[in-house]
Amino acid sequence: MTYRLSVANMENVTFLNEYFNDDLVIRLRSDSSGIYNDLDENMTQNEYELLKQPSYMIVLYALMYGLVFVFGLLGNTFVIAVIYKEPSMHNVTNYFILNMAVADLMVVLFCVPITFLGSIFTGWRYGEFMCKVSPYITSVANCASVYTLAAIAFDRYLAICYSRRSKISRCASRTTLASIWIFSLSVMIPLLVFYQLYNHPDHPSVPICHQIWPSYNLQRGYFLFGLFSLCYIIPLLMILICYLLIAAKVLRRKAPGLHTNGRLIIYKSKVKVLKMLAVIVLLFAFSWLPCYAIYLRLYYGPVYFPQEEQNLIFEILLPIAQWLATSNFGMNPIIYCFFNKKYRRGFQKLFYCRAIRLHFQRNSQQAHSLVTRYLNADSTTVKKDEHHHQSVHRMENRVSSNKYMVVAFNNGKMTVSFRKENGSDDSSF
Repeated sequence: MTYRLSVANMENVTFLNEYFNDDLVIRLRSDSSGIYNDLDENMTQNEYELLKQPSYMIVLYALMYGLVFVFGLLGNTFVIAVIYKEPSMHNVTNYFILNMAVADLMVVLFCVPITFLGSIFTGWRYGEFMCKVSPYITSVANCASVYTLAAIAFDRYLAICYSRRSKISRCASRTTLASIWIFSLSVMIPLLVFYQLYNHPDHPSVPICHQIWPSYNLQRGYFLFGLFSLCYIIPLLMILICYLLIAAKVLRRKAPGLHTNGRLIIYKSKVKVLKMLAVIVLLFAFSWLPCYAIYLRLYYGPVYFPQEEQNLIFEILLPIAQWLATSNFGMNPIIYCFFNKKYRRGFQKLFYCRAIRLHFQRNSQQAHSLVTRYLNADSTTVKKDEHHHQSVHRMENRVSSNKYMVVAFNNGKMTVSFRKENGSDDSSF
């Protein structure tokens, strides 16, 4: 399914060995993925360069993958933190979203950096352990994500079409999530077994990470049925059926009766959640479609294809497709913020709590410095006022028997004034 999002991980060496004659001139230009353009087979190892991209492309790749990494890491971490800290979000749908965030975070940490490095450096430089583990974890997390989307779609179907009946319980949701992970871990075991580090006989200093299967037909069959069908087509069909049934129910539902007891508000809330989840599913489907289309072309298309098509696939379409696939793991938190007020408020709380702490620490230090500089305080009183939800901290210092100094913070501004006991202002600065 993901084959590390790279053509080479599709054991293209096996493909070439089986389907090309010995007298055909082939060049394996070492890449973390494995298939390469044709060249003179008499080239030497010294002709392999460390970098396979020009400097401007390296900068572009760094920017694109850097954005995916930052949004994926921070966004999914915040999603996990918001659901964990907000008791009002402890429900079945958000538990499923939490599971997706964990899966996406795994891919961001294990896949994005290696995919980026593999796109600019020649060969596989991360050892045999990562050769096996990286594509395995990526594929497991991806499979778990799409089946979690299917579980969410079924839960929404029950919630909207059978609102009077009980939805998926928390206990059932835990069982569902455990089953999803067990299934995903099991389906991807062949990747863990058959991914190996391979040194090409003509260029032994350039290792390549790819799959070595007993037969190419077995490998093709696993891709078609084990990855493409089980972890893409079937779950998307399940999701499509659930959402079509929901749409039919919504269109048939009559307006009268919804306006009582707040049912209209609840109904609109469910529809909003449904729209958010539908966008997530569509993004997932279209993000992975180009990658699967390329793999289907390589596995089941004509064996011999012209050099122009090779260059188009391996140098233009494939890099775009694999970046598009990895970018999906950083998009979901943005969608949550755009569609859901609770997530927006949760993110704001996380940011504001930190910002407020820093703000008051800084202001307290400024006030302390000012008081120490201008006064010899005998006693200090700190008062807290609240006006229109704005925190105002006041520190009063007795200057003499009949004067007070007041330090006030309001919206980040500090005001210092001297006030007599009767409350009138004496001076301020």
